[in-house]
Amino acid sequence: MNAAQSRVQDGIQKLVEDLDKDCLRKMQAQMHRCAAECCEKPSLSINDAQTCITRCSEPLSKAQNYVQYELNRYQSRLERCVHQCQDSIKDKITPNASQQEMDAFKKQFEQCALKCVDTNIDLIPNLFKKMREVIKSGKYENQLV
Repeated sequence: MNAAQSRVQDGIQKLVEDLDKDCLRKMQAQMHRCAAECCEKPSLSINDAQTCITRCSEPLSKAQNYVQYELNRYQSRLERCVHQCQDSIKDKITPNASQQEMDAFKKQFEQCALKCVDTNIDLIPNLFKKMREVIKSGKYENQLV
């Protein structure tokens, strides 16, 4: 199970790194350029300069919030699948179950959980594609349902 957990973590880490390189760093660079322009306008009051800087950070902040939302959703989906495996096995266990039966149930649970991991790892490429498209479009509102 530890190997399966590592596979999920590695897949998510790669997804986040790819999103960062492909989308988020560009947004971060734009945010800093925009904020620098705000600071270079001597005609702005302190409050106006701060408002300008805040406005510059909004696109990146929204993108990061969206990424976190999708990662949480992905994690919840995986957890729900594993919980279904647990529930299915718990329903089969009787008070008089022998050690041999318990070992078989444990194996069934592990097989079910590994299937959950495999299924969810297979979703990562499409998740990346979707997240990339949403970030590039800037249309996050429709995704947070």
